[in-house]
Amino acid sequence: MRGRYRVTTWVALADFFTAIALISFALYASHRSRADQVIRIQDDVRELAERLRDELRKEGIPAQTRDEDLAIVLPSILFFESGRAEIRDSSNLTKVADALKRVQDNWRDNFVLVIQGYTDSRPPKPGAAFRDNLELSRWRARAVEEHLDQHGIQPPRFQLVAQGMGPHNPVVKNCVDERWMDCGSLDNFRPSEELEKNRRIELKFGVFTGNGHETARKNQVSQTVPAQVPDVSR
Repeated sequence: MRGRYRVTTWVALADFFTAIALISFALYASHRSRADQVIRIQDDVRELAERLRDELRKEGIPAQTRDEDLAIVLPSILFFESGRAEIRDSSNLTKVADALKRVQDNWRDNFVLVIQGYTDSRPPKPGAAFRDNLELSRWRARAVEEHLDQHGIQPPRFQLVAQGMGPHNPVVKNCVDERWMDCGSLDNFRPSEELEKNRRIELKFGVFTGNGHETARKNQVSQTVPAQVPDVSR
């Protein structure tokens, strides 16, 4: 009897450790599958961003790409006058729309184009139409989104999100001293031509994980996702 009990106990423990091993393998496989998926998405986004950059340059648009987040950077001066959100040269934005159409074979069904507006940190002039730079950047991003939508960059093929970023994430320091944004007095800001790099429109390709186009239209964009791929969620 005691010998049979020991055998039974050993078999039960063996089954237990087998189950643990299978669970561990399943978790590893799931993690590996997720990692492989992120890498594939990142490769697809990189190819799309680089193709779009090249198409824009062919049109005379000085597009730059940033390796760490695959953003396409466009100077605001191409589209807007200083302190204004009305598009001053619609032909340049039409070129952006045309370039997007030419690379649509690289566009995946769950991709979304996040349009981000940026400014420098100089406060608006007295009597300006906007309370602050954040509001200005929001209206500029929306103006770009609306123009692209009117020129065929629209659902169901294309999904767009507009987002104002204001003076955040500056490319160059706004201030003469070591401060980046809050320069204090107006005399401490760098010359306008030096701050031009901070006044920009960025195009970033992200991935839907939510409930489709209506989610995107609500501007719900998360910036904390693996592999630096913007994620439209919730």
